[in-house]
Amino acid sequence: MSLLLVRDVQKHFGAQSVLRGATFQIDPGEKLGLVGRNGGGKTTLLGLIAGVEQADWGEVQRRRNTRIGWVPQRPAFEKGVTVRSYV
Repeated sequence: MSLLLVRDVQKHFGAQSVLRGATFQIDPGEKLGLVGRNGGGKTTLLGLIAGVEQADWGEVQRRRNTRIGWVPQRPAFEKGVTVRSYV
């Protein structure tokens, strides 16, 4: 069974379509990189995977007990907290 399944995910911000029909899966042992132009939906896609964003359409399925870490693009650190300890 896949660790992650993204099926026909769509996301809009107002009239701006950021993701249109994103579909892929990640199986155990696979590694991947996510590249694309600025504003292409990379951060939005990662937010959907982590569960901090909701898709307008489609589905994101995570295998039970799969842990996903998320560090916001612009994290707010408390005074004295290092990047390493935050992550």
